Amino acid sequence: MNLRETTSPSNRSNGIRSKTRDHTVQRGNRTAIRQRQWHIVFILALTLLPLVKAQSDLCREADQLVHQAVDKGSAGDVETAWRYLKRAVELCPDNAAALGNLGFLHAISNQHVVAKQLLMRALISNATLMEPWVNLGNILKDEQETILDADLRNWSTVWRLYRTAYRLNPRQVDITANMAGGNGPGLHS
Repeated sequence: MNLRETTSPSNRSNGIRSKTRDHTVQRGNRTAIRQRQWHIVFILALTLLPLVKAQSDLCREADQLVHQAVDKGSAGDVETAWRYLKRAVELCPDNAAALGNLGFLHAISNQHVVAKQLLMRALISNATLMEPWVNLGNILKDEQETILDADLRNWSTVWRLYRTAYRLNPRQVDITANMAGGNGPGLHS
């Protein structure tokens, strides 16, 4: 910013000097800076737009792979379901359905550590999906049931997971069956 010393007419008689801004230069600089900022924003938008579009296309492809994986898994072709779900997560790492289903496959394969990680990622991505809550509850329930000393078992987290799933879909029969089973407290404890 350019500053210049001037003596105002009212202050000339007493010799007081004041600093004033050269408003013309300052306005010109501001306008030029704003124009450059908008040019940069516009160029960034044009550069990022294809990436955003490409990411949404990849996530749509991931959704299709999830549907195909569920169909294959339901038909008994678990290996193809694994491949499709892994590819879906590669294409769209925050796809909650892909993460949840892949977590389920790891859970039924007794790979509980990986299953819990995937199910937690699914819940972080979309906490309104019921299945990851149930599947995570099932894993923790299995872990509690393997503890030999019944006094050391802690069912509170398991039931909290089931209750959350129940709140999301109270008509889901699997949830109430899971909550009723096991040696832990029931639905209303």
